[in-house]
Amino acid sequence: MLITVLRTALLYILLTLFMRLMGKRQIGQLQPAEFVVTMLMSEIIAMPIEDPSLPLLNSLVSVALLAALEILLSVLCMKSERFRKGVQGNAVVVIRKGQLDVDKLRQLRFTLDDVSEALRKKDVFHIEDVEYAIAETDGSLSVLLKAEKQTPTTGDLRLAVEKAELPVTVVADGKKIGSALSGISVSDREIDRLLKQSGVKAEDVLLMTATESGNTQVIRKEKKQ
Repeated sequence: MLITVLRTALLYILLTLFMRLMGKRQIGQLQPAEFVVTMLMSEIIAMPIEDPSLPLLNSLVSVALLAALEILLSVLCMKSERFRKGVQGNAVVVIRKGQLDVDKLRQLRFTLDDVSEALRKKDVFHIEDVEYAIAETDGSLSVLLKAEKQTPTTGDLRLAVEKAELPVTVVADGKKIGSALSGISVSDREIDRLLKQSGVKAEDVLLMTATESGNTQVIRKEKKQ
């Protein structure tokens, strides 16, 4: 039993590491080759967990090889447009000026229900409201509404608005963390100043965010009864 637990933990750690090396993707955003690699990895990892008699090294080598091939494939896709198109395919316009392109839908094997569902997920309920809809290489649908159906922005209305700022987490669950965002850091001294300005102690804070201009938002911990 102990060996099974240790093998499972080791395989879990290594598979997580390999997936991080392959890059950040959600399942719905995987290209066909990436999806195949992910499925193969899961199957290979499951085999030595289900059958402890199988050599662990064989699975590790196979998973490492798949990860290396996926990384190599990604590099080649970045270097060569022709290779990228051959592996990933091209985005396809399936709706143009409110009209469905039935031939393109047949090529992609998309049904009308598939398109309608994808549009509803974009909060679009009428095909005639769409200027262009593009089927991306990962299977998702990008939608550009007709000009008269688009929500106006502050720029369109010529309204004066404050500059948008990125709030970063500086305290989480009573601990000062600076920031979890790459390239953004806040010193302990600055965090102490913000805490004093807000009139709270770090240990009493569930979550605290701050912007570049010093605006803060504090969520206190619930006091125990």
